[in-house]
Amino acid sequence: MKLNIYISIIIIFLISRSLGEIWTNCGPNEKFKITSVSIVPDPPVKGKLVTITGSGDLGESVTGGEVQILVKYGLIILIKETKDLCTFPGLPFTCPINKGTYSQTVNFTIPESAPNGKYTGHVSINDQNSTEIACIDVTLTL
Repeated sequence: MKLNIYISIIIIFLISRSLGEIWTNCGPNEKFKITSVSIVPDPPVKGKLVTITGSGDLGESVTGGEVQILVKYGLIILIKETKDLCTFPGLPFTCPINKGTYSQTVNFTIPESAPNGKYTGHVSINDQNSTEIACIDVTLTL
């Protein structure tokens, strides 16, 4: 379950520019360009299955890197972790990640017990040279 949450967070943040005002790109230049995205239902609803499908193009090969994830409910930190990009389970690639197009679909349910309120998140993905590949901020109110 925790793995699906991590994968969902990464995909949500990577596809965020396509989804509207809730999602913003926080990076100066993206090496990973989103080409298509769908989220059902949009917006996500507590207790309902959420399906997110995203596709994008990686402009140059990556041999390593890190994923930094921060998710907060108000001022409370829910997730604050740094993961190795190459060993992050469930992602649709392994290192080296070749230049090209990638697609992923993730299904998850927002628990009914999730408290109403403001959730914020930040995901930054860096390559083997600590150069940012993607950076996404999200704000969602349940």
